[in-house]
Amino acid sequence: MTPNVAQFLDGMARTMERVILPALTDQFAKEQAKMTIVTLRFLKTVHDKEYVYELIETTEYANVLRQITSILQDTPEPNSLAGLLKNVMTELKEEQSSNKLQIW
Repeated sequence: MTPNVAQFLDGMARTMERVILPALTDQFAKEQAKMTIVTLRFLKTVHDKEYVYELIETTEYANVLRQITSILQDTPEPNSLAGLLKNVMTELKEEQSSNKLQIW
């Protein structure tokens, strides 16, 4: 059985806590190991929320581009900022319709 990400991070934290930390004698090394354990536990807590965060952030960027494009749409030149933004939005729409990118 292959562990999922949460199990993998939990296993790493447990190993650090039960095996590595007790074997350390240097106080600074112990503190660093404790920080690593805390970080692994934090990553276990937030890792499954990263995808949703990325989707929301991508949607917000797309909305900003859409708003800027609508403001600048009087500029027809393809090398202008508005032309560039229109091209980006067209590519985003194509990727979304081909299921390469999901934007809500």
